Amino acid sequence: MAVTPTFAYNPLLSKKIGYTADDFEYIISTAPTQMGLVVRKDSGWKNMADVVNAAKGGKLKFAIMSPRLGDAAYLISKKYGVKFNTVKAKGGRGVLNGLMAKDVDVGFIAGIHVKGVKSGDLINIASAETTRLTMSPSVPTLMEMGIPYEFGVTFVVFAPKGIDPKAKDAIAAAFKGVLSDEKSKARAFVKRAFGEPPLKTGDALAKQVADELTNNKKVLATIQ
Repeated sequence: MAVTPTFAYNPLLSKKIGYTADDFEYIISTAPTQMGLVVRKDSGWKNMADVVNAAKGGKLKFAIMSPRLGDAAYLISKKYGVKFNTVKAKGGRGVLNGLMAKDVDVGFIAGIHVKGVKSGDLINIASAETTRLTMSPSVPTLMEMGIPYEFGVTFVVFAPKGIDPKAKDAIAAAFKGVLSDEKSKARAFVKRAFGEPPLKTGDALAKQVADELTNNKKVLATIQ
């Protein structure tokens, strides 16, 4: 299992990586993300305008967990004419810990911050998905703010090109069975952190990966 940028972003950075998105078959998508741009409530910031105004008074520490989200941070800074001190964190947990410890000011988190949002300790100021976040439906997307790209990811089960079709179908069915079962702990975890399991297969999932690849090519063309 891997996240979609493994296929739709990483190979664009360097040919030395040794593979492309066409080298794999995508079996089933298991979990979406709820990629939010997050601040602490005690920062006093409630929206993107507040963060931009604060950044104009001095560089804010902006936590990211991947180069792709670094691109997103750059595009935000470019749009609003501010500069951030970008800090690489180890996964969403690293961003979350950095925010709560006040080591960073703002950062991208993919869904594990839902408890903090519900408790009121954290605030989403933007969705980096194609749609608004289920945990913060009143918060606009980056696309709505004029940044025409999405930065969410999806967890997918994949295999090398040429996998036996029967094996591919059997694997998809097994994952679908577990993640469709209302009593499943795996389904409960995915729903709690990320939302409804998408369970895309076949052409629909292949198209999603292809669409993300196109999106990422446009992002890199913009920033290079």
